[in-house]
Amino acid sequence: MTQLTRVPLADQAADVLLARIRSGEWALGARLPGETTLAPQLGVGRSTVREAIRQLAGRGILDSRQGSGVYVTALDAPEDWEQVLRRADIVTVIEARTAIEVEAAALAATRRTPSDLRAIRRALEARTVAG
Repeated sequence: MTQLTRVPLADQAADVLLARIRSGEWALGARLPGETTLAPQLGVGRSTVREAIRQLAGRGILDSRQGSGVYVTALDAPEDWEQVLRRADIVTVIEARTAIEVEAAALAATRRTPSDLRAIRRALEARTVAG
């Protein structure tokens, strides 16, 4: 059964802004319209537009300059892991984690030092005493 989740308005607004950037509506280096113009276009409040801009700035797509405006600094961004995980089903996430964690454990085992082994033994002994 597919479970429906609510996507925050700021995320939706960020997606729309990114789509408009990708479509060429705003070129690299272009200044975006102000919040008061974007908010009614997107059907959201100014605070939602601010949050969407913050998200895109965090991904390196926009640059908000105090007193000057918001500018396009990249036309696209690599897939954000948070977005990928949000779309993935739990089984896929568990499979990916298992693959990564097994390899990480193998690397840790081959690279361990005698000091690492002593620390692990002490931790296990402390756990046995406490438990």
